This record gives sequence, C-alpha cells and structure tokens, in this order.
Amino acid sequence: MATILDSRAAFVARAQEHGLTTDQLGRLRDQGITSLAQLAFALTTPGTAPDEESLKSLLSDNPDQVTVGQLSSIRRLTFDAQTLSAAQVKHILAGTETARKAELVPAERSQRIQDQRDRLQGMDLSGPLECSHASYDYVAKMLEQGTPMYLEPHRFTTRSAEVAREKPGKEIILDQTHLTVKEIENKDKCPMQGELQVFQALTRHSLACDLMGVCTFRTMEKWHRFLMDSMQIAAPPGYKSATIEQILRADRAGWIRLAERIDTLRRAPDGSLPLDKAIDELRTDPNVVFHMMPLPMPRAQEKPAPTKPAKKDSPQKPQGGQGKGRGKGKGKSKNNKGKMPLELVGFNQTTKSGKRVCYNYNLARSCPYAEPNKECSKGMHVCIKCGGAHPLHQCTTTTPA
Repeated sequence: MATILDSRAAFVARAQEHGLTTDQLGRLRDQGITSLAQLAFALTTPGTAPDEESLKSLLSDNPDQVTVGQLSSIRRLTFDAQTLSAAQVKHILAGTETARKAELVPAERSQRIQDQRDRLQGMDLSGPLECSHASYDYVAKMLEQGTPMYLEPHRFTTRSAEVAREKPGKEIILDQTHLTVKEIENKDKCPMQGELQVFQALTRHSLACDLMGVCTFRTMEKWHRFLMDSMQIAAPPGYKSATIEQILRADRAGWIRLAERIDTLRRAPDGSLPLDKAIDELRTDPNVVFHMMPLPMPRAQEKPAPTKPAKKDSPQKPQGGQGKGRGKGKGKSKNNKGKMPLELVGFNQTTKSGKRVCYNYNLARSCPYAEPNKECSKGMHVCIKCGGAHPLHQCTTTTPA
C-alpha cells in the first residue's frame, strides 16, 4: 500500500504546496523522481543536507536560471522527504503503532477515487455506492498483513453515513515506552435488512477492494452477483430458495478458501492480481456452493381432528304417551328448570300416569292451591312418596309407591 513516502499523488501535492511548477515536476519525473522516498535518497542520504548546486540541477540544466524562490521550494521538499524517511525508519525500529498504521494519505485517496470514477463511468459512484474512507482503511489492514482475511460486508458503510456520525473520542495507548493519544477506532455497521441493502454493501465491498488494488472490480462484482442471483433460482417443490443468511455464509466460506489457497496479495510480475483467479474458482467450489443449496421448507404441524362434544342424554319419553317427560339429572327437565328440594330428593317426580308432582304441596310450606288430587301449574297435589291425596309430611306409608 502506498504510504506518504511512496505515493505519487502525495509527492505532487507536497511539491505544489512548496511552490514547484508543473514543468519542474515534469523534469523531476523525467529523472525518475516520482515520490518523496526517491527524492530523499536522490542526492544524499537522510541526515546529510545536499549542496546548492545539486538542488539546482534537479530543476534545470542551467543552474543560473534557478531563482532563489525555486531553490527554496526544492530544498523544503527535499528536507520533508528526508525527515519523513528518517521518521519512518525510527518508528519501524521502535515498533510503534504509527509504523503499523495502515491507511491512505488524503492526496493518494483522492487521486485513486478520481481514477476509479474515470474507469467506471457507467456507474454513479455517489449516494449508496460512495464508499466511506473507513472502508478503504479496513481493506488496507488486510493489505498490511499480506494475506486474505474475511471482510465483513456490514463494515463497508457509505460516505454520507460517515460524515453524519459523531466525531470519535480519544484514547491513551501505552506502546512499550511510548505514551500516545489517538482517536478511538469506530467499527460502524451499515444496515442490511433487505436484499437491496445487502447488494449495495457488497458493491461497496467490490469498489473498496478495487481502489486498494486487492482485486479488480469486475472480478469481485461478478462473484457478488453470483451470490445474489442464487436467491432468484426457483427451488424444487417442498424447498425454498437461498436466503440472505445463506449467501453471507457462502461469502464467508469463500474468503476462508481464499486464505487457504493464497499466501500473498502482491501483484505478480506480469501485472495480474492473485485474488482475481482465485475468486473466479469459488463459483465451482463445493465447499462454498454447499451453503447456497435450497433448504426444505418447514412442514406445517398437523392439527388434531376436532373432537365432537359428547351428546347430552335425551330426556326420557313420557309413559303412556301423555303428560310431560322425565327430567334429566337431579330432577331437571325442559319443563322443570328448578332444582328438586333437598327434602324430596330420592322420590319420583311424576305419578304413575306420568304427570308431574307439585313440590310445594309436599313441603311444609304447602301450595297456595293445596287441594288434594287437584292439579295446579306446578303439578298434581298428591303425595310424592305414595301417590295418596295428602302431602308428604302427612304420609304414613312405609314403602314408596
């Protein structure tokens, strides 16, 4: 990954800040000086100031044509290059956090973003497809390690979400003998509830890897479209198509396979990227495609057959075809909604002819129409025990009728 010492864009931006013209930058480029690292060792080693004639020779074949202002500009640029080079070596030897920090310098990042927009002119790289700067730093950490590792899609947030979030706080880090203060690393996550949000996150993943030189956008996007297309394949009867969870598991399994096959991310001498060929082979890898297989649909639980309520006992038919039928349980019937008094429990409710017996007539309180062998609205005025023309409390019969 291009640091500030190796970045050509950072070299141009620094030179222009110090006052060098486009023609002078072109002359430096013609001499093979395109970065601060090359300028630091072009004339002398860091720590040794170059003489005035050597500095003028970098800008013109005729040293007399170099003005004092131009000489000052090239001297400042050389001083910056040598100072940054010496500081980098110091951090590497000390093993500090600064030496392990992997991120693009602003000038290099801006130049790469513009180059990517020029290459992918058919895409509108704005809004949901504009990667956050943290996305590039996330890929840069993998480049710093030099081997593939799983890059979670939800970490590739948008630039608009990054700008809108609150500024992170600071933390104190004790690194061996050095005490440093740095910003807390925010691990923001983008929403991935629907298929569209997942597809946009995967596209930002492809754009970030392309910009950082991990692999080409065409190869990575082809793999992501293969994952998303599997959700549109019709499943056999009784099965359901691949879900978002399945394709994310397949993506993770794919990166695990890449880590097993590739031991370096460096560009080959012929200019090819190792990941390009390896990613194309994932579409036929059974360990990866297995995760996108249609799954059986959950079977609906069979509901138990509804049981019919037990039929209630039908009332007994009246004897002789006359009068009213016998009641059901505890002296109840359709025509007798009241309960039998406790004093009369155990006796027949009807006479031998099937007529109902008046309860009140057989009780001590008697019936208002207490005439023996007569019938009122409540029933016959006969003894409920023997059927005689007297109430129960006057009955002398020992055996019931």
